[in-house]
Amino acid sequence: MSLIKPIFYFALSYFVLSFEISGRTLFDRIDSRVAPYTEGAQTFVIKKTKQTWDYLVSTSSKLIGKTIPEQRDRITSGLSSPKRFFETKQVEGDGSPDLDQNKIEKISHETYTENERKLLRKILEDAQ
Repeated sequence: MSLIKPIFYFALSYFVLSFEISGRTLFDRIDSRVAPYTEGAQTFVIKKTKQTWDYLVSTSSKLIGKTIPEQRDRITSGLSSPKRFFETKQVEGDGSPDLDQNKIEKISHETYTENERKLLRKILEDAQ
């Protein structure tokens, strides 16, 4: 029952507003009188909405800018450099690095699976 009343009143008002008087509907006549006021109201609402949005953006950026400390990029992991894992020294003559096998075994035992260690040994042997 609560849905029937609004539908009935909408249909009734639509029917009444669509009556023609001198070639124009009743709705068109009312709209022509009220249009300047509704346009002014829409302009006012749009203007105030934009001002409010700009205020919110500026205020929030000021608050966020003061509460979040500035962070600088830095590398804290020792994994960024292969020199940390494999100490190399130049072999005179050919310029190829001589890798410390004991250190490789220690590191590979701590961080790699058996298959990965085998592949690593093979790659290092092929490189030398």
